[in-house]
Amino acid sequence: MRYQRMRTWAWAAPSDPPTHDPRALGFGDHAAALCLRVLRSFPGISASLILATLAGSLASAVTNRVVGLTVDSVIGHQPVSALVFPVLAVVALLLFSWFMEATADGLTDVVAARSTHGLRMELSHRLMARAPRTKTPGEVLNTVDDDTSIVGELKHILNFPVTMAGYLIGTSIVLAPISPLLAVLVPLGGISTALVARATVGPINRANSARRVAESRAVSLATDFAQGVRVLKGMGSTGRSQQRFDEAARTTLEATRANARVMAWCDFARQSVPTVFITVIIGYAGFLLFDGDITPGDMVTVTLLVPLSLQVMGISLGMIAEYWGRATASAARLNALVSDLEEAEHSEPDVDQAFEHSSSVFQPDRAGLEVWALGTESARVKAQELAQRYVVECEAVYPPHVVAVFEGTLADNVEFDAQSRIGLDAAACGDIVQRLGGYGPMGQLPTAPIGESGLNLSGGQRQRIALARVLNMDPNFLILDEPTTGLDAVTLSSVAAAVVQLRKAKRTIVITTSQAWISAADVVFTDEDFLLVSSADTPNT
Repeated sequence: MRYQRMRTWAWAAPSDPPTHDPRALGFGDHAAALCLRVLRSFPGISASLILATLAGSLASAVTNRVVGLTVDSVIGHQPVSALVFPVLAVVALLLFSWFMEATADGLTDVVAARSTHGLRMELSHRLMARAPRTKTPGEVLNTVDDDTSIVGELKHILNFPVTMAGYLIGTSIVLAPISPLLAVLVPLGGISTALVARATVGPINRANSARRVAESRAVSLATDFAQGVRVLKGMGSTGRSQQRFDEAARTTLEATRANARVMAWCDFARQSVPTVFITVIIGYAGFLLFDGDITPGDMVTVTLLVPLSLQVMGISLGMIAEYWGRATASAARLNALVSDLEEAEHSEPDVDQAFEHSSSVFQPDRAGLEVWALGTESARVKAQELAQRYVVECEAVYPPHVVAVFEGTLADNVEFDAQSRIGLDAAACGDIVQRLGGYGPMGQLPTAPIGESGLNLSGGQRQRIALARVLNMDPNFLILDEPTTGLDAVTLSSVAAAVVQLRKAKRTIVITTSQAWISAADVVFTDEDFLLVSSADTPNT
């Protein structure tokens, strides 16, 4: 089913969105500053959202005044024909209000999604350049996924809270002809409610921050444990890991309870103020009605407008406090991740200086298979530095040594299409395909699940799937770190020969001591070559 979009907001989510630099949002300074930048992002969409919201709320306020005037007409025994215009006016105002609210809702969802996307793209851009120093994969995933979403959802405070502010302003304008004092008391109640809401921001922020830290800790542990479940079982550490997760879950539960208590007390304090003002305003309006200073229709207008404008104003201010508290807590975590990445960047050695005299090792445009046969840790460190330089300067694809196979089917893991069988064949995945059910009549892959993290496969089979995946990417420059440690000698030789043939016109580097890869290589570099690089000597080829 095709998703129906209103023309009034579809322009903000075009099928081909314009290029947007997510880094304009910025990271690294105070969490509140990042949240403010998110609120200011996409100014055209945000301004349209606010205008639609205000228009809808003002129309709702005017609707209630028309209802009050209609009541006076009925009480004054006006002919039925006199009611036609007020009824039509109410219908028109209700339709206009609905139209504006629907537009504002659509713009809110769009701008929140685009803000979240911008944050994720910037973090992904930074993570592709380097790995964090202190964050675990679970912490990184939780920050990139959940925290960016929470900060992006800050855009929602431009909708409902602005609606209630507009309704409050509309109420004051509508009540001004009825009673100037009533028109003053309504915004005074709104300002008083806002001051009390402002006082609750601090406790809400602290409670939200504590809960977010606890939640993140539990989710991160769960992610990391799930990723390394086989290792944990092999080490006999599942009991201790379960204990750590249980402790994190209990801490999360306590933080959630504490946050709920804080929110309940803050809501009570915040709603007490509008309740007092509503009582005073309606009581005063009743006194005016009794004295004949206002009509029954005016009283109906006051009764319809004031409770909604003040009571829901308190709720909307609470929404602002909660969204802001959650967003600043998540923004602090985003900034912490970025700071970790920047520290990793500053701690990296000067690769340019280390390899400035290396004419044979550092040759970005070389084609064919190149093997770095390294046996010492110091040489591997130098090799890793050079590989990272290739990633940054030459856009090399450098998948991590740890194999990642995802739950689902084989097609889910290798993005199967017409060209994908080439990568599968080169990685010698024929037995895996047969085990899962074989190719279909049209060459399609089997749909049998491979299990969570590929648990239905052996280590060597997972390595071959990961290799097939990166071969299907067909990058111009590919670096592999020990890609076939789990393969037997015959299969390994077959894979090495197939990769050489498949990628003979493109550059491929394999970091390995495997004789099969060394025999198939066009050029081989050893420990001596990389260690000589560090002393600014020209290595031997």
